[in-house]
Amino acid sequence: SLFLLIAAMANALKQMAMLTSSATRNTIYKSFSTKSDNIGDITAKGEAQIAVIDIVGMAIGIAISRVIGTSRPKIVCVFLALSLLDLYCVFREIGSVVFSSLNFERAGIVLHKLFRGTDPAQGPQDAALADPRL
Repeated sequence: SLFLLIAAMANALKQMAMLTSSATRNTIYKSFSTKSDNIGDITAKGEAQIAVIDIVGMAIGIAISRVIGTSRPKIVCVFLALSLLDLYCVFREIGSVVFSSLNFERAGIVLHKLFRGTDPAQGPQDAALADPRL
């Protein structure tokens, strides 16, 4: 059967996701650091949070699997519901990010308001709130 092929592909994709997250995680931790000497504390706390959330996620997954059983329609419904919840949470997370500088889209918002004579955004927070994509 295709189990071995699917399992190998899933493991390869999981490793790619882990590599991507570990490559960007340090930059994110540096942005939280107000001083250059506390990056170790922030990294330790971030990694501890990841470990706890992994365990909590597994426990919730086990609980959900016990409730829904092995029915394929139920599994598909729960998968779709959780996927939609994940997309909504990512959407909200991205919307809450405030860049210290303006990217292309947000600079366009500021310039558009400036040239139209309306009140331009006062800073990155206002540009983030006015971003129509979010």
